[in-house]
Amino acid sequence: PLELDRRQRQMCIRDRKKSGPTVTPTLAFELGKLPAKRQVLIIGALAERGDPAGAPAVMALLDTADGPVGVAAVEALTRFAHVPAVSVLATLALGGEGELRSASRKCLASFPDPAADAAIAKFLESTDSGIRRLGTELIELRATDVAVPVLLRTAAADREEAVRVAALTVLRELAATSDLGALVQILVKAQSEVVRKSVTHALVVVCAREPVVGGEPSAACVEPLVAALKQSSGPARQALLKVLGRVGGTAAKEAVQAATADGDGKD
Repeated sequence: PLELDRRQRQMCIRDRKKSGPTVTPTLAFELGKLPAKRQVLIIGALAERGDPAGAPAVMALLDTADGPVGVAAVEALTRFAHVPAVSVLATLALGGEGELRSASRKCLASFPDPAADAAIAKFLESTDSGIRRLGTELIELRATDVAVPVLLRTAAADREEAVRVAALTVLRELAATSDLGALVQILVKAQSEVVRKSVTHALVVVCAREPVVGGEPSAACVEPLVAALKQSSGPARQALLKVLGRVGGTAAKEAVQAATADGDGKD
């Protein structure tokens, strides 16, 4: 396409919803030659059109763009679901500055493709505890259960207590009853009272989401807790008794009564 004069450029912006094979290429062609304020306008026009053909031109701006142009670019690329942008968003989420870093984190958390899940999961493998905590925060924002396995591994084995607690906080919202066995094992093996309290809370919340039928909670909640109670002692046993007490129901009540009948629930 030929370079646009000011009037033509304004028409393109005004007619950004207009169909036609030349509109997106025409807008994209202009991007690299414009001042920042106009770049923001054109990026917005491309994003509103929703035509992924404009993504490469927007992506090219991120080599040098910052401030409003960078923010507009990452938001547009997310709207396009331009998968090659995921690695750039991850890099900017860690090393960007100011508004661009914040926008990149939000965009990575909302990016509509599984590639973002994989990128965020890699944060949890970092040697930097701050990056690992950021990973848990982005998973929480993303609210997808595909991250539950990596969160469970983090909650069980991360070197930093704060990261384990952060993972457990997210698991309260994302874990299902099928994950209770893993959560119970984290509780049984916990050496920290802070972690123990966090996983206790997570177990109670996950079980509370299950339907209660005829006054009885789901067996899928009660059975892992009762099985672990029979093998546990000390603080872990006390925590399990607390969870069973909160879960309620006949089987949970009987297990608590049996454990405390001769005072062994007090060890």
